[in-house]
Amino acid sequence: MLFRHVAVNQGRSQREVAEAIGLPQPHRAIVDGLEAKGWIRRRPSGTDRRTKALHLTRKGQAALTRIMAISASMRPSLRGPWSLPTNRADRLLNEVALDRV
Repeated sequence: MLFRHVAVNQGRSQREVAEAIGLPQPHRAIVDGLEAKGWIRRRPSGTDRRTKALHLTRKGQAALTRIMAISASMRPSLRGPWSLPTNRADRLLNEVALDRV
């Protein structure tokens, strides 16, 4: 979820992203992991030199495209009489897809 939020909201700070998606502290390890994979990059903020802005890399965009394709392909098989609400199912599918990339 953090990864997708960074993709949609390029340039927001770690704290802003974490607050927007309700991620509890500490979230730095998640950002560190995404950065280690080369999917996001921290850059100095244009408005506050103490803050780092998060940006998706080309490699990150390619990974996100694959994640979304995996999620979309799994969606029909997970729907049925016992289905979770759509937004929760989508969130879980994205988490599963992240582990497969």
